[in-house]
Amino acid sequence: MKKSPLSIVVIILFLLSFNIVDGAFAQQRNPVLEEFTGTWCPWCPCGHTTMAQILQTIPNAIMIGYHGPANGSDPYSFFPGNGVIGMLSPPFWPSGTVDRTGAPGDQNLWTGQMTARNSIPATVDITLQRTYNPTTRELNAAVNVTALENLTGNYSMTLILLEDGLISTQAGNGSCPGGNDYVHNHVVRSMINGATGEDLNGGNPWNNGVIITKNIQNILPSEIEPDSCHLVVLVHKTQTPLYNAEIQQAIELQLLDPNFTATMTTADEYYFGESSNTAAYTAYVKNTGLLSDTYNISLDFDGPGGWTNTFTTVNGTFNLGETDTVTVNPGDSVSVQVSVNANSINGYGKTDAKFFSINGAYGIAKFKFTTFGLDILVVDDDDGMDHEKYIVQELNTLNSDFGVIPSDFIPSNTNSLNTFNTFVWNTAITEPGIDVDEMNSLKTFLDNGGNLYLNGVDLAYQMADPTSPFYTTETNSFFTDYLHSSYILREHSATIALGIDGDPITDSLG
Repeated sequence: MKKSPLSIVVIILFLLSFNIVDGAFAQQRNPVLEEFTGTWCPWCPCGHTTMAQILQTIPNAIMIGYHGPANGSDPYSFFPGNGVIGMLSPPFWPSGTVDRTGAPGDQNLWTGQMTARNSIPATVDITLQRTYNPTTRELNAAVNVTALENLTGNYSMTLILLEDGLISTQAGNGSCPGGNDYVHNHVVRSMINGATGEDLNGGNPWNNGVIITKNIQNILPSEIEPDSCHLVVLVHKTQTPLYNAEIQQAIELQLLDPNFTATMTTADEYYFGESSNTAAYTAYVKNTGLLSDTYNISLDFDGPGGWTNTFTTVNGTFNLGETDTVTVNPGDSVSVQVSVNANSINGYGKTDAKFFSINGAYGIAKFKFTTFGLDILVVDDDDGMDHEKYIVQELNTLNSDFGVIPSDFIPSNTNSLNTFNTFVWNTAITEPGIDVDEMNSLKTFLDNGGNLYLNGVDLAYQMADPTSPFYTTETNSFFTDYLHSSYILREHSATIALGIDGDPITDSLG
């Protein structure tokens, strides 16, 4: 599954209707269409078209797409709370229920039903405050629901996470075209507080003007892209079947509040050098929101004892464990200068500069420091695929003395490479796995007694096969004389690998 580069964002307009009803101002309803769809369903693209047409005429409408059946072949059918699909009882795909005023019906009914519901005033008012921490993926939400008339009976509130811009295959037909790179919007990713939500009033009378507040904490699914997500709040009757639990009002907001957004960026992420030097970096916090905001700035550190971490802002210099506060106007930036001094203690450390505001903006810039003179150097050469994390995990288990550095740093530090005993070099599927400058640095390292553990895909082919576009006499010589290997053939169609008895790596394989 892929993400589309541009997410389709539905901007919900909260319009107030000033028609007089029973001596009070009536609040505009945001009618809800809960649709049942599936990537496997050849008629479902027509349902998506109908939803888009409704939004053109009723821009305050809220669209919710349940991919199902639950836990089926559809990759989006495994969301938390997917039991809601069975409770709403779709008779076929696509089908949909409007404001839970009856059993799901055919798409030809949706436009008329949504138009009718749009003219009925809401009975409650809903506000949603939220903060989201992108590091922990924790959502904190406060939902306030105000009765706009005297209400009797049981009422519940459901908080739903939607995501736009998901790209996957979609079955179709001549009338309802699908495709391999079909864009799926309004996709339910989590029923955050359960398939049926949570109780609001316990069946007690809920009088006009009374506010009920619910606070929710939730760790959002790791696969979602926050920038593409919305939150929907439904307030509905507590009733079975669920498709008769009439929705009183609903709102939809972006997960990230556009008024309060910010970024933290840096041009440098790594230090590779002597432990007697001070590494200095600059990060920038930019207010990308629509309003001024105040940010709390601090550092986190994971590394050797005895290292010193400080950061400097317009307000002065602060130590690890201290927090500074700065206010930034929309479009402006503030610099944060980070200094790390290893104090001549060799090691590997990570310092995170981070900020947050009470309005939900949050960001982090990560810095990694590797000094010379360690036992093992993990060389990250996998082009951002992050496979080195598995190596680091095992080295931590063994309490190894190691550091991590991108391969870009190797050629410029050739004279210092032999302060390390061993390189663990991970190329993954990059091409070429080892370029000419890296190869020459490795020759120097190996000539001076260094040890090399090299892993990757197609390395032998790249270096030693004359048909390879990366082959030269120099690469072949390195493969033969330095890696002490012999090239036989490129066999990448086999589905079974057999090990060699007694071999320290492949013994018992197969």
